[in-house]
Amino acid sequence: MARCKVLFLAVEAAEPELLTRWMDAGLLPNLAALRHRSLHGGARCLPGIGANSIWPSVYTGVGPATHGRYYHDQLERGSYLSEKDRQTSAHHRTIWEAASQAGLQVGMVDLPRAFGGEQFHGLQIIDWNTHFSHEAFEVHPPEERERIQAIFGLPPPCACKARQYLEPDPAEVAKVVAHIRQSIARSLALAREQLQSRDWDIYLTSFDQLHCAGHLLWHGHDASHPWHAQGSTAGYDPLLDLYREVDSAVGALLAGLTDDCSIMFFTGPGMGPSYVRPELLDSILVALEGGRASPTRKLVTSLKGLWHRLPQGGRRPLSSLAKLADKRLQGKDRAGRRCFSVKSNDAVGGIRINLAGREANGLVPADEMDSYCNWLIEALRAVRIVDSGEPLVADIFRAGDRYAGENIDLLPDILIEWNQASSISALTSSGIGVVRQARLPDWSGTHSQRSMVMIHLPGHGEGSLPATASVLDLAPTLAGLCGLPPLDCEGTSLLTVAAG
Repeated sequence: MARCKVLFLAVEAAEPELLTRWMDAGLLPNLAALRHRSLHGGARCLPGIGANSIWPSVYTGVGPATHGRYYHDQLERGSYLSEKDRQTSAHHRTIWEAASQAGLQVGMVDLPRAFGGEQFHGLQIIDWNTHFSHEAFEVHPPEERERIQAIFGLPPPCACKARQYLEPDPAEVAKVVAHIRQSIARSLALAREQLQSRDWDIYLTSFDQLHCAGHLLWHGHDASHPWHAQGSTAGYDPLLDLYREVDSAVGALLAGLTDDCSIMFFTGPGMGPSYVRPELLDSILVALEGGRASPTRKLVTSLKGLWHRLPQGGRRPLSSLAKLADKRLQGKDRAGRRCFSVKSNDAVGGIRINLAGREANGLVPADEMDSYCNWLIEALRAVRIVDSGEPLVADIFRAGDRYAGENIDLLPDILIEWNQASSISALTSSGIGVVRQARLPDWSGTHSQRSMVMIHLPGHGEGSLPATASVLDLAPTLAGLCGLPPLDCEGTSLLTVAAG
């Protein structure tokens, strides 16, 4: 039997509150057994930062102002246009790079939002069967690619990608469940084969499928969601079904390990309901600036409306042209505004100030930056959801108040966490009047700010992680498990808890 000294296992985007409830109820026996022999608890996520930035922080132990990522599609410095779509690389050394450079045998297989390179001691498989991988399958060393494809083939797109250009259909639960179940089986087959192919000093892999499950099937689980009646069957919870499928896969993977293997399990950020469409923030900002949308923005809005009226079969062939047109028009619109929203994640929002001396056509003088940001923050705090009377914003702050690092200028100037507690049809405040949201988001679920960590150390039993544990602590903890020197990072190793 091949040996693995350290296993890092990610189950992307499983909701920790559901995991805890279903482990306690005996419905997830393999994860419950792992918890019973592990240090466990939550790990603080990154405030105001979405799922795409969590993973670089997990892998490097530094925050977004250092590794430079807040999304996979970011503004270029000094520009109003986005960089190449799906960029995920970080400006900092990862745990697998540190282990490889120390001469350890490293396996890195299908980690979410991972990135690699040819200078590597071991095996890297990138985006073979991950969430929204966009067919960016890479293998290092390259000669392994042919063997992997011969044995396992290339899987179809993830469930979210497969439905990217279709109108949401809440009743398609059975099709989505079947698609995700097959994807779980594929990931397990690849991970088991690779884990048993040689001795590993550290092996890092994931099951990404609960990411799609949370986005596409939340309404089937959540009785309060407006789509629940269309996507539910009496006594059946599609999320529970798939969480149990992943639990079985985790059990099968762990069964192949020797008793002396240290294990780190991580899931995050979790999932909850989604009620805020990405374009809503820009509508609010236009209203705050007097409600006078530019001709370019009016054209963008009209084109988006036309897009949603196109037959579903006509969207995919036009998608590249539509993205290019949207990007160019948005860049022109942003250049004429004092502030604008930037893509981030459905659960969070970001605002970029059109700052003189930084942006190509900056309109806000540097000496007005502080007062302007303060005005925007207070104006957004005042916005209420007409349906419930609750504030739209759960948290809002300037990025520089919570983060520091050499790449702070890459982040949005203002970061926002949305209140996703209930459905939204309209918003109001004295500053915006009434702003309406005509459509629910295309996915019924989006990310929460919750995560879960379990660390099994041979010879140690169950224990609790400190309340201060953070996602920044995972990379230095893995370095300690591998016997590496302390990483140059912002987190601290959680192994001191076990030592104490």
